[in-house]
Amino acid sequence: MSDLQKTQNVVSGLMDVKNMKLDNLLLNLKIISNLKEYDKISVNSENIIIDTPSMFQGIYRTWNGDSRKNTIGIIDSIINRIFEITDELLDEETCNQNRNHIIITMNNKPFKDNIISTFQTIVVQLSETITGLQNLKITYLKDVSITAKIDLIISKIQNRINKINNLMNIKT
Repeated sequence: MSDLQKTQNVVSGLMDVKNMKLDNLLLNLKIISNLKEYDKISVNSENIIIDTPSMFQGIYRTWNGDSRKNTIGIIDSIINRIFEITDELLDEETCNQNRNHIIITMNNKPFKDNIISTFQTIVVQLSETITGLQNLKITYLKDVSITAKIDLIISKIQNRINKINNLMNIKT
C-alpha cells in the first residue's frame, strides 16, 4: 500500500470530508486560519484541533496517529471539498438561469443574494486560511516536501479566490 493510500485511509477514517457540510468546512477553515507558528494540527472525527507545542506533543501525536502527511491530506481534502461546493453552487445557479431563459434580476443582479453571501463568506475564509497555512509552513520549515505541498495548496486557494472574485465582478 502506497503512502498516499495510507494517508487517504487515515483521512477517511478520521474525517468524512466528502459528506461534510459547508458550515463544518468553514469552521475547519477558521480553525486553520488561527494556526500560529509551530502549532500543529490534530484531528478528531469532525473537526481540526490546534495542537500547540508542549513537552509531550510528540507522544500525543504519535498515540493519536497524527502526522505531517495526514495533516496535509486533511487540509487538501477540506480545500477540495470547498471547491466542489463552490462549483456545485455555480452550476446550480447557472442551471436555474438557463432554465428560465430570461434572467429576471433584482437590482441588475443575476445571482441570488444568498449565493453571493455564501461566495463572499467562502472567499473571506479561504483568504484567512492562507495566513494559517503560512504559519504551518514555518512549523515544517525543514521538511521541503511538506512546505512544497503547503505552497501548492496556497496557490490553489489563491486561484480559487481569484476565480470567484472574477465571477462575482462579472455577474454583479
